[in-house]
Amino acid sequence: MVLCLVGGGVGILLGHGGSRLVELMLRWPVETSPAAIAAAVIVAASVGIIFGFYPAWKGITLDPIEALRYE
Repeated sequence: MVLCLVGGGVGILLGHGGSRLVELMLRWPVETSPAAIAAAVIVAASVGIIFGFYPAWKGITLDPIEALRYE
């Protein structure tokens, strides 16, 4: 989950920096919404939880002998 949050933070910074670049280069009014930033953090954390928890839960339910037999 930490890796996903770091990636989400980097994505937020790149998105905000890109919007500032558009504002400076093209003179378009751009505003960063706090709701959009919160949604990005929630999505990044959710991805980290779901894709970290599911394989771990799947591994817990396996018998170790049976799991190693197929390698």
